[in-house]
Amino acid sequence: MQTEVSDMRGLTLRKPRGIFCGRTRKCSSSAKSRDDETANLAVRAALTGHQVISTLHAGSCKGVFERLLVMVPDHYAVISSVALV
Repeated sequence: MQTEVSDMRGLTLRKPRGIFCGRTRKCSSSAKSRDDETANLAVRAALTGHQVISTLHAGSCKGVFERLLVMVPDHYAVISSVALV
């Protein structure tokens, strides 16, 4: 599924992903985690058993965790949801 985000139409990134992932247990989601909302959504989906493949700009593997820990307030959720960097 690919769609454009349009705040004017009320179509945010959360809405189509939530609908799609709600219908299938093994959802593979690919997106760029560039803000708090996207990062939180990816972490929550991973914690509920969905496969999430995402990109994140960081200078190192350690930097990935540093960025995620800044964007997602629940640090335990971040550590529990990341399987591969």
